[in-house]
Amino acid sequence: MTAGIIGAAVAQYPFGWLSDRIDRRWALITATSGAVGAGAFLSFLGDLGPNFAYAGIFMFGAFALPLYSLSAAHANDFAHPGEYVEISIAVILTFSAGALFGPTIVSVVIENYGSRGFFLYTSVCHAVLILFVLYRMTRRAVVPAEQRSPFIALLRTSPAIFRLGRNASGNRETTD
Repeated sequence: MTAGIIGAAVAQYPFGWLSDRIDRRWALITATSGAVGAGAFLSFLGDLGPNFAYAGIFMFGAFALPLYSLSAAHANDFAHPGEYVEISIAVILTFSAGALFGPTIVSVVIENYGSRGFFLYTSVCHAVLILFVLYRMTRRAVVPAEQRSPFIALLRTSPAIFRLGRNASGNRETTD
């Protein structure tokens, strides 16, 4: 767990920096591709010893965990003033649906394919995300860089997201 969290901490800001300079969807595709690769690495090489497992988990955390912040930043690029809280709610709801159904599905995968199935499952899920982002790129133009809000690293469960939403919509932040 520590290796994955350290990987996420190391990669969060470089991915944010990258997403502020290029189309965020390409940053999403890059991070998601890394998560696919890390999942495959863990599925096939993670049992070669603890160093392989630690390296794979580090890579998985570095690529998979920034996806939430990148997705939220991309969604907020299309929000109008006053819509940031609604966008945050939609992103959290989507994350929650995955948190609800994912463990049930992956338990069936692990039961049928063993422990290697876990990271193969995550690789398939990330590959589907890549396909979805590529599809969406054909449906909507990129937001010009000068109209995008800067990337802010957020935890998926951080209550800070609500303070940011209040501030973005023009409400004065209060001290609780």
